[in-house]
Amino acid sequence: MFKKLSTLLLIVLVIGCLASCAKFSHLESGSDNTDTRPSHSITHSSDDTKPEEYYTAFRQGEFSVSAYLVTPYGMYINIGKYVYYSEKGNTEYVKLCNKPNCNHSTEDCNAYTGAHQIGYYKDKIYYTSFKMNVNTLNCMNMDGTNHK
Repeated sequence: MFKKLSTLLLIVLVIGCLASCAKFSHLESGSDNTDTRPSHSITHSSDDTKPEEYYTAFRQGEFSVSAYLVTPYGMYINIGKYVYYSEKGNTEYVKLCNKPNCNHSTEDCNAYTGAHQIGYYKDKIYYTSFKMNVNTLNCMNMDGTNHK
């Protein structure tokens, strides 16, 4: 009896594990798309619109999470004081700079913030800079332009 019950339980567990596996699907844009430059305009995706409060939640203020943002425009991550952008559903991030002749390694790059943390509020990315012992709150557009 114990052997039959153990065998039945093992079969149910294996079937459960196999049922949870999903086949990997390629991105809609195609897997052979080698252009890693961000588009010059980042547009709001209205297919999965959530209220503004979802994107400005307190969880974005925690140090461990504030380097990563999910916004209506896409996903942003702050690595090495540069902001990277990815469209929803894409796993490849590119520096958030649309300057044609930028080498993306200087402070003149649109992706450069000099910050370790970023936040989102009302169509802007916010970050703090620390210069001459003073913290300053700065913001930029969602496409990396117009740093203030």
